[in-house]
Amino acid sequence: MDMKQRMGLVDTLRMMRQLIRGHGFNTGVLFAVMLVQAVAESLGVSMVVPLLSRVVDTGAPDQAVFGLLNRMIALFPEDWRLAFILVLLCCVVGFKGLSAVVNDIMSNRFIWLLREEWSNRIFRSYLQAPVKTLVTQKQGVLINNVIVEPQLASKSVKFILEVASKLIIGLFLVVVLLQANWQVTVALIVAGAVAFLVTMRRTYTYSMGVGEKLLGLNQESGAIVAEGLSALKPLKAYGMEQRHADGLGKKMRSFSRTKIKFVIISNLPMNMAEPAIAVLLALFLSYYGYVARADLKTVVPMIGLFAFVAVKILSQVSFIVSKRMEIVSFLPSMKMIHDLIL
Repeated sequence: MDMKQRMGLVDTLRMMRQLIRGHGFNTGVLFAVMLVQAVAESLGVSMVVPLLSRVVDTGAPDQAVFGLLNRMIALFPEDWRLAFILVLLCCVVGFKGLSAVVNDIMSNRFIWLLREEWSNRIFRSYLQAPVKTLVTQKQGVLINNVIVEPQLASKSVKFILEVASKLIIGLFLVVVLLQANWQVTVALIVAGAVAFLVTMRRTYTYSMGVGEKLLGLNQESGAIVAEGLSALKPLKAYGMEQRHADGLGKKMRSFSRTKIKFVIISNLPMNMAEPAIAVLLALFLSYYGYVARADLKTVVPMIGLFAFVAVKILSQVSFIVSKRMEIVSFLPSMKMIHDLIL
């Protein structure tokens, strides 16, 4: 498949499935760990506000999603309810932290094992290839393809699994908001979906272009270094050391500028998530306080719940947008590895 042609989600997942063939068990275990972490994080978010509200008798919501926990609290004497909730929250947060540690161990082990296998398979394919095929390629390019690109491509597999887990967190939190006020939640979902789709379409071409450019710059830089070191005596004899060093410097500066710009742009959604929520919260309070002339005491608890959960939802969405840009930028590396070993 030509990388100039847009790769859809199905094509990307099919290519990933072929690349991780033989690692199905490890992939399944890692994804299960990510799901457990997603559930732990979502549970902690959904319980904090309603349960603390119940303790201080401010009228915790009676929605089904909170019903079981509220009934559990009611079994304790009033003096013991706060202690029970604090212990429960500590257990949830502790479990979430433990799942995060396990996730970190499993994901790093997974991506480095993939990198090890892909590098070995690419190197074997080069060793078994006809000599006339290899002599037409620059040695530095071949070295880069064996060492550098598998590391980048293996990260993209981890990112894809992380995005899937974040989607689950987001869906769970949307259910929480639907229990609170389904009309407002549906309106927010529609507006968010439109913005999300527009962002996806606009960032795909840019991210793919960055990935192709960085892949080319990595290969060219490797070629300059390999050629310079293998022909060191002729370079010194003709006084071309500085010219060769300047050539590498030019490639590295181009790589740095491109990468820095890409990282800044791809991180914008995550960095701007909470300010966006703050602006929306200010607009809601201004509307109810100055336009609708509503009693803020009646709307602040609901708005507080929305703001608390919406911050988490927007953080998941912004994470997905950012990581999706990184995944797309790694697709040229994944496609190159796919063509070399399969």
